[in-house]
Amino acid sequence: MHKKQILLRLIVTLLAVLIGTVTWGIPAADSQELAADPVEDSLRPDTAEKLSLSPGTLISVDLGVQRWKRVRRNQTLEGHVALPLYAAQRVALPQGTAIHLTVESVERVTDKSSAWKRVGRAIVKAFNPLDVSVAPEYRIKVKAAEISLPEGQSLPMIVQPLRAGTGLLIPPEKHLPKGAANPAPAGESANAKAREAHSRMLLRLQEGISWPAPIVPVDASQATMGSRERKGHVFLLNALSAKQNREGDRFQAVLAEPVRLGDRVFGPGSLVEGRVVRSTPPRILSRAGSLSLRVDRLISREQTVAVDGVLDAAETGTTVAPVLDDEGILRGRKPGLKDALVDIGMSYVLGKGVDDIAETPIRAVGAAMGHAAIANAARYFGMGASAIFLVTRHGRDVRLPQYAEIEIDFGRVTQATASLN
Repeated sequence: MHKKQILLRLIVTLLAVLIGTVTWGIPAADSQELAADPVEDSLRPDTAEKLSLSPGTLISVDLGVQRWKRVRRNQTLEGHVALPLYAAQRVALPQGTAIHLTVESVERVTDKSSAWKRVGRAIVKAFNPLDVSVAPEYRIKVKAAEISLPEGQSLPMIVQPLRAGTGLLIPPEKHLPKGAANPAPAGESANAKAREAHSRMLLRLQEGISWPAPIVPVDASQATMGSRERKGHVFLLNALSAKQNREGDRFQAVLAEPVRLGDRVFGPGSLVEGRVVRSTPPRILSRAGSLSLRVDRLISREQTVAVDGVLDAAETGTTVAPVLDDEGILRGRKPGLKDALVDIGMSYVLGKGVDDIAETPIRAVGAAMGHAAIANAARYFGMGASAIFLVTRHGRDVRLPQYAEIEIDFGRVTQATASLN
């Protein structure tokens, strides 16, 4: 009996030694393979941080559309984001991010006034094309929209188009010293620049979107772009024009990107308020209108700051781009040679028509007058009509359409940049 107990204990000891050898004999490399890879874990959706765009975010899109009227239903448009999209102070989607839109319908925005007003405006347009050279706007309905994430996936969105048309961002023209060479290419004109405008659409995000992003961004510079110092792009909420607006009229806009003013940062969506400080409507003798704006307040949820900002760039609402000078004043361009030739031709046709029409009443009134005297008198009427036509010609208007993109230089701030709260 004693021998059996000794044998049993020996067997148990051997089994314990065998189990310990198997357990502790696993190589260290194999045990590391079984452990979770921390790098892979950081890229998994359950461990990555979330980037999100809130409802109401404005998305400016450049599209490769030559003519909006040729866009058809169910057509898919390919474009790219014109301005970076931000999640707080971080660039969530950089400029150039691809976007695809499926069009439901396209309709040109037309004049809804009465028939008599439309006829009157058609006559004005026929006799004074400089004053009404407005770029056409279109009303677009989008059936589906997708935006491409940096990782390659496509994210569906629900968006509402606010504006669709031709966009041209006008930088300020620098005044060159007398005798200095013009850095612009030879032969470049305002009309040539206008033809380089892009098909632009502004979208408003109807529902928020979010997606996982790596904790360590692929391009650290994109994450540290942060806010711009003193300058920022905004979207205008009120249509403005030299013909319709007067000094003192207020306007509002929203920030499209973060802006830093000293130690204060204003995020996208902050309200920008300003006023028209000078407005000159188009006048006779083909003198163009001018428009000068000032931004006086920046408003966020946390603070309101007084500023003294000026235009640094503006998106035009006319077929011929106005001029933006160093002081932030928009001025309509003067008529060129082509416009002058058109005016002279129209004045000649008008004078000739008045000359022919005037002969009949002159002959009835002055029955004793000879043919030569009647012809001379009618000629004077024709010359007078031509002169009145040329003198009363109005110049070009300056228009900033609703939701136009403008850039504000907030560098001209009040002395203390004092908070108004």
